[in-house]
Amino acid sequence: MASSRAQLFVAKLPWTVCRDTLREYFQKFGVVTSSRVVFDYKSGRSKKYGFVEFDSPASAEKALNEPSHFIDGSKVFIQSKVNERETKRQPQQQRSEETNQGAADFSEV
Repeated sequence: MASSRAQLFVAKLPWTVCRDTLREYFQKFGVVTSSRVVFDYKSGRSKKYGFVEFDSPASAEKALNEPSHFIDGSKVFIQSKVNERETKRQPQQQRSEETNQGAADFSEV
């Protein structure tokens, strides 16, 4: 069963940003079901990236369509996070063929 939720990866966060700050900023695009900032285990400092989950893909799409995002005065970057369970590893042969598409064929030279 496909999930109706959508998650975004948020990069270049200022040191001051916490999960509540992320939630508050992204709520203008829709209902935020979760938010988190990733911290270094040893130092306790922010790794300057995090994740925001919306209750619908449409809300995430609204955020992605916004040309730029500023949180606490700093420009941050967002992208859609692909669910690892939905992504299956491609066989080596298929990856090689996709990589070589558009490459010049010199076999007859």
